[in-house]
Amino acid sequence: MTHSGKEDLRTRRANINQKTFYLHYDSLDDLLRKVQNELAQAFIERTKGLKRPRDLDKITREFFLSHEELGKLGERITCSGSYHYISRRITNDIMGQVWKEDKNGSPSPYIQNIYMAYVSQSTLAIYKQKTVDLEQSQNSLGVARQELDDARKDLEDARADLEEYRAAIEESNRELESSLAELQQAYANAALTQ
Repeated sequence: MTHSGKEDLRTRRANINQKTFYLHYDSLDDLLRKVQNELAQAFIERTKGLKRPRDLDKITREFFLSHEELGKLGERITCSGSYHYISRRITNDIMGQVWKEDKNGSPSPYIQNIYMAYVSQSTLAIYKQKTVDLEQSQNSLGVARQELDDARKDLEDARADLEEYRAAIEESNRELESSLAELQQAYANAALTQ
């Protein structure tokens, strides 16, 4: 069995011995199919008992919760254009199995296509927008934190400058008092000599 140099590189990058990897999978595509199937089956199990399209609100909620649990993997599969085909396959697998298991019979292919278009254009779009908005708010929060840190540093610098000015004023006051005392002494001496 020969494997592409690309697959060899990926197993090295993943810090997995190539022989160990190929004991479990025939190829990276085989691994991908297994992951896709596991994700589809987990979602089907999670939404068992919910009817499509009647329970679309509950199904959508479960979609969001499951992707939140998946973290970056769910985000990449759903939001990255590079992984669109994976997201589409998972969605098709889910819908195909769910409609096949529907006791009332699956809807016509036309209704299935409309439903798929709706899911793709609404639920997935909302999830993608939520992800973008969350990332932007985290970026904005990061910028705000940096600005706050900068303001704190500026405040510390201003306090240090203020302390220096206060020390300089105190020194000037001491010098003035000393000069005043010398002037008073000189005035007193001049008054005595007159």
